[in-house]
Amino acid sequence: MFIVIALWLTAAVAGAVVLTRSKSTPASLVPPAPREVLPTGSTVRLAEDRPTVIVTVHPQCPCTRATFTELQKFLTRQQGKVAALLLFVQPEGEDASFIHGALWDRAGQWPDVQRTIDVDGTVSKRLGAHTSGTALLYAPDGRLLFRGGLTVARGHEGDSPGAERMTVLLAGQRALSTAPVFGCGLENEEGS
Repeated sequence: MFIVIALWLTAAVAGAVVLTRSKSTPASLVPPAPREVLPTGSTVRLAEDRPTVIVTVHPQCPCTRATFTELQKFLTRQQGKVAALLLFVQPEGEDASFIHGALWDRAGQWPDVQRTIDVDGTVSKRLGAHTSGTALLYAPDGRLLFRGGLTVARGHEGDSPGAERMTVLLAGQRALSTAPVFGCGLENEEGS
């Protein structure tokens, strides 16, 4: 009986470690383009009168709800000082139902937020984003100001270094220009 209990406890602890590690391990950031500007020929249109935050979205990723909550809080705090563009990635071969759902509808209710479909993640890849929840803050002239995530862990809401750093940058102060990104790979059709 002791062996069974010991094996059960070992399995439970190992499972907890794996789950904790998965939730708290950020995606790796691919280095931005050396010039750190919006790629030439990009179909992305930045606001001309204020910075724009671009966020990549895998609509089937369970972590995206937390990203949306944190983005909505950030935009509310900024009160019109920043525009937002959400790139909803639609993998090749998927129909519109992959994109159009609760997250698409939720984002459509926010002021100053533009939604666009990024077929096969083409635009996201050009921006160097390979993970859902990657936030890129651009100045109106196309300079990249910040690149990172908006959540503290996968699928977890709460104040994050990413939102703090963007807030500091928008106030005209110096801040680190990156933060960890927690989310699903944009190439993953299942969203996990």
